Amino acid sequence: MAGIEWGVDLSHLAPACHVYELKLQDGIVHLPFRVRYSPHCWTRTKSATDSDDQFVWHERRSDGQVEARVICPIRYSFSAQLPGIVASLQNASVYRGRGEVFYRTKDTDRQRGLWAVCLKFDVNVGAKELRLTCKSAHHRHNLPHDAKQPADRFFRVLRTFYLSHAERHDWIPRPTKEKGP
Repeated sequence: MAGIEWGVDLSHLAPACHVYELKLQDGIVHLPFRVRYSPHCWTRTKSATDSDDQFVWHERRSDGQVEARVICPIRYSFSAQLPGIVASLQNASVYRGRGEVFYRTKDTDRQRGLWAVCLKFDVNVGAKELRLTCKSAHHRHNLPHDAKQPADRFFRVLRTFYLSHAERHDWIPRPTKEKGP
């Protein structure tokens, strides 16, 4: 998103760093994540009723199709809450998805359904950083098809991610014993 003029204020979605604490058997580890927000957090697929001046950009989907995207006022408005949602994950209930994807839901409007925020952990080996990407946020009347029930605690999802990567990458922080008073 850097260097692109979108015509809306996206300063609340600027990349940031957030540290999550994980308690393990051999101590506590503080994991710094570079947090990024995808344009899917504030755009939607262009429909036939949208005017051409609403067009924002084309995106190639994973199936190879090209999709036109436009600014979605509803998603854009909700996107102001995303940094707070990311900051409050530490004790949140989430739904595991495929791979290192997980979902945080927020019930805001019974008629429209709930907000499903799709997030993904990954490791950038070259930059030696842990990343958390907010891939999308949108209204749904049900959970995403790959969301596993029942909900789980975020720290358990984080622990699974940590244990699967810490052994392979020596730059990922290690647990330390907390000093008593």
